[in-house]
Amino acid sequence: RSKALALGKYYALIIGIDQYSGVWNPLVNAVNDARTIEKLLRSKYQFSYFKTLYNAEATRENIINQFLWLVENVKENDNVFIYYSGHGEFEKKLNKGYWVPVDAQTNSIAIYLSNSDIQTFLASIASKHTLMVSDACFSQVLSHNFHIVGIKQRV
Repeated sequence: RSKALALGKYYALIIGIDQYSGVWNPLVNAVNDARTIEKLLRSKYQFSYFKTLYNAEATRENIINQFLWLVENVKENDNVFIYYSGHGEFEKKLNKGYWVPVDAQTNSIAIYLSNSDIQTFLASIASKHTLMVSDACFSQVLSHNFHIVGIKQRV
């Protein structure tokens, strides 16, 4: 007797930031790239839920709230796609990378979102599969040792 195939829902969190200010130079194509990804997912794939944060919406608080929303709502048969396009930063003394939200006005890491916090959120999402694409400087630091944390079928 064959088991019924349990298909989960598909969730997308898409973040794009061009309109930086303060010490951060504005970007040119981050939002355009993010909107292109959103359009592709909406037209070619069957995503059930979309959460988008563009420019002024992509504050540290809003990004964290969207990660928490995924942690609370995604179930074990569901699939998650996360896309970030914006500035990244690396603090050499701490050996730590960060996403830079739109409300970062200075070089202080206090307002950034650390890669280790992002890893914690990813590990807490109960999805079957999670794919994250980060188009930012120092985003490769995100994957450092991430495969070791015991996330089933996720990278």
